[in-house]
Amino acid sequence: MKRLGHVLHQSNNRNLILRSESNAPPELGAKVYDAKRRPLGIVVDVFGPVKSPYIEVKPLLTDGGKLVGRSVYLRTERDRA
Repeated sequence: MKRLGHVLHQSNNRNLILRSESNAPPELGAKVYDAKRRPLGIVVDVFGPVKSPYIEVKPLLTDGGKLVGRSVYLRTERDRA
C-alpha cells in the first residue's frame, strides 16, 4: 500500500482534508484505506499547489472526525494481485 497522506482536519461538509505526500495526486474516485486495509472513503477533490496538493476525501464512516491525525493509504497494483 502507498501512503497517501495525513488527515489534517474535517471540513464543514464533513469531508476529510489531507495533504498529499506525493507529487502525483490520486485519481478522483480512488478508494482510501487505513493501515489495516479497511476502506475509509473516496477521493472527491484534489486542490492547491501542484507540488504539494491537498486531497478531499468523502468518508464512508459516519464520524470521519475520528480519522484526524491518522495516515491514510491507497492500494497499489501490487496489493491487488
